[in-house]
Amino acid sequence: MSEKHLVYHTCCEQKILAVLNEHEQAERIFVYRDKELNLNDIVQGQIVSFHPTLKGYFIETEKKKSVFVPSKEKIAIGTTVFVRILKEARRQKDATGEFLLQKEDTPSFVEQIKNDFPIQETEISSLAEIIDEALEQKISFLNGAEITIEKTEALWSIDVDTKSSLDSSNTINQAAIQLIYQQIQLKNMSGMILIDFAGYKSKQEKETLIKSIKYAFKNDNRTKIYSFSALNLLEIKRKSTSADLYDLFCTESGDKNPYYVSYLIERAIKKSRSGKPTLVLHPIQEKYLPLEIKEQVFIETNLNIKP
Repeated sequence: MSEKHLVYHTCCEQKILAVLNEHEQAERIFVYRDKELNLNDIVQGQIVSFHPTLKGYFIETEKKKSVFVPSKEKIAIGTTVFVRILKEARRQKDATGEFLLQKEDTPSFVEQIKNDFPIQETEISSLAEIIDEALEQKISFLNGAEITIEKTEALWSIDVDTKSSLDSSNTINQAAIQLIYQQIQLKNMSGMILIDFAGYKSKQEKETLIKSIKYAFKNDNRTKIYSFSALNLLEIKRKSTSADLYDLFCTESGDKNPYYVSYLIERAIKKSRSGKPTLVLHPIQEKYLPLEIKEQVFIETNLNIKP
């Protein structure tokens, strides 16, 4: 097995962790945010409503975040319950959970990851470069070929392009499969994924591609490989659990989200040698800064800059 190690950094009420391979490239990135409902968290809350169409309850948790729990049980509104988080919240969707009879003792977020990745952990001062690289939508490989990854509300699309590569389309497509697997894992993509492989694909080439990609995903029980559509797009569906990288670090418009901006601010303040610097930001962003950061700067708010 290739050598891997875990790097992490704690700041701004969040812990960011990355699993790096022997080439110092990120394979997975995880984020735990104290104020959010994270995967496998067990929280206490109060039932506020029942949704007859969705057949479940909405619970206001101790973190002041809403979670939906599918259930056919009859439970009175206002009842205090314990909930385990099964799916993290998305931009427009609440987290999803399950009821527990009582609060359970569970391993910490870092311990859960270490159980999945038997690796040595090291703290570093910044993960910004690793995160920015992981968020790249265009990735070059094999003498100039390229894959482009795009996310929409409905699905993910992956386009394989020969670009300046002199290799055959078949060679490029086969080489792209491992890269596609790595990017799906790294970005934690879920839902419908459509892959547009390069060039014309005969029936035999399609069968070979499906066989190859099924082999690449043989250990990923979240992923189901379907077939090529009438438009020659390979269809994949991947079960959703935790938030993908774009949900974690970007807004719907593609800008960096307030949590990530807080991380970058904290990093910049620690590097600053100018005493107590002045920080100019949007009032919305100020709400995401923890008190320990606010005490180290002079804050000026400006409505004319991006939140």
